[in-house]
Amino acid sequence: VPIAVQESFHDFLEQQLGLLRLSSEEEYTIARQIIGSIDEDGYLRRSPSAILDDLMFSQNIFTDEEKIKALLQEIQRFEPPGVGGRDLQECLLLQLELKLEDEDELEDEELLNLKRARYILRKYFDAFTKKHYDKLQKQLDLSEEELRDAIGGILKLNPKPASGYSSGSQRSAQYVTPDFFIYTREGELELELNARNAPDLRGN
Repeated sequence: VPIAVQESFHDFLEQQLGLLRLSSEEEYTIARQIIGSIDEDGYLRRSPSAILDDLMFSQNIFTDEEKIKALLQEIQRFEPPGVGGRDLQECLLLQLELKLEDEDELEDEELLNLKRARYILRKYFDAFTKKHYDKLQKQLDLSEEELRDAIGGILKLNPKPASGYSSGSQRSAQYVTPDFFIYTREGELELELNARNAPDLRGN
C-alpha cells in the first residue's frame, strides 16, 4: 500500500526562508522563531513583544519589535498566500494585495472587483463579517451586482492558509475502510458487505 508523504506546513515555510537574502545569521534565527510561532491555520497569533521575549529567553538574542515586524512582512509574502496574518482581516488582505501586484495581467473588471473587495475589507470589515450587505451597498454606492462581484472576490480567498498541509513533520496515517469484501470459497467468489459501513435499516 503506498504511503503519501506529506510535507508539513512549517517545513514548507522553512524551505522558503532559505530563499531570502538576509544580512546575518541572527536575522535567520529571528525569522525561524517567527515561523515557529505561526499556528496550524497559518496565523501568527503571538505579538511581536511576545516573540521578542521568546528570542531573549530561548535564543539569547536581543532585538527590537521593528526588526520582527520587518521580517514578518517578508514571511507574509511566502506561499501559501495569507500566511502570517495576525487575524482574519489581515490574512484576507494579504491575499488580495498579492493578487493586485499582477495588476497588468488582470482584466479591467476583475481588477475593479479586487480593488472594491480590498476597500471593503479595509474600511467595512465588521459590516462584511456580519453580512450587512444592504448597508455596504448604500455606503459604497454600488449596484447589487457590483457588490455581489466584490463580495464574491473575498469569498474565493482562503481563511485558513495552512489547510492542505500536514500538521507536523510526521507522516499522517491514512486508512481506507472498504464497503465490501470478496472471498474465494471452494472456487466460488462470495461478496460480503462490511457490517461496520452498513447503515442501520429500520422498517415501519
